[in-house]
Amino acid sequence: MAKQKKVQPWDTAFRRVRGVYSPDRKYPPKPSSADLDAAEDKLGFKFPFSYRAFAEAFGLDGDINDSLPLIMPLERPSWTGSEGRLSCVLSETHFYRTNDWTQHSDWDEGVPAADFFRRLVIFAEDSGYHDWAFDSADMRDPELREYRIYDIDRSSNATIIADSFDAWLLTIGERYRFEHDEEPEPFEFAFVYKPDSLDPKPIDYVRRTDFHARKDPPVPVEVTLWLAWNNHTVRDLARSIRDHGRIDAFPVLADALQDAGCTNADLLDSCRTGDPDIDGVWVLQVLLGKA
Repeated sequence: MAKQKKVQPWDTAFRRVRGVYSPDRKYPPKPSSADLDAAEDKLGFKFPFSYRAFAEAFGLDGDINDSLPLIMPLERPSWTGSEGRLSCVLSETHFYRTNDWTQHSDWDEGVPAADFFRRLVIFAEDSGYHDWAFDSADMRDPELREYRIYDIDRSSNATIIADSFDAWLLTIGERYRFEHDEEPEPFEFAFVYKPDSLDPKPIDYVRRTDFHARKDPPVPVEVTLWLAWNNHTVRDLARSIRDHGRIDAFPVLADALQDAGCTNADLLDSCRTGDPDIDGVWVLQVLLGKA
């Protein structure tokens, strides 16, 4: 009998989150538990369990509701190169810990501004207008490691916004909603939504790509040859995955493609190590068309 998943306090908020992806683009990997542990060691701070769960489920480095704010990556992604965005949890928190705050007035009840700002851990921002931070000295729920969360504006005014990460997510999900006057940018392939939230007003979480690098699709004549190879083995495998949800067969499909002469790295890697609901969609669209 399958073990029933434990109900978590953040499940309600997470059910509203809908990851938005374009399957022909490449995405940085989601942080692992080890990645989060390493960042905690560098910060000397333990993340809320809800934040860790979000990072592992949805990934970091994404915008809420296709706009702002950006939930920052733990560290500066290696693929940004020397001129990429600098915003990340470690660098922004380091700035707060080392900046000269002496020109600011005392914080609440006479706490020096420097003491207050240097205890914050920054996890989200919106292009310099606001930062959002965990207050490491104000734990609201020790069992879940939830901290008070502040909104820091560009004048360094701090406003309490939530007492847990999932509460912050719901608050921001409502606050950052805009009516779009124009149609979204057209893509070669349709958007993929994961998970497919049933909420009437889902919180769209749009992951960033590695400089919008697109996967390299094979030419149609190559696809035709692969599909026909060995009495249509590749075609039948792809159809089985599509029609019967056999996502465990993607690595087998990669082997069959390679045996059929495929050397397209994006196609093979998407089968072997990609997310079936994102990269797998692209593979099936390449092989079987958009229908």
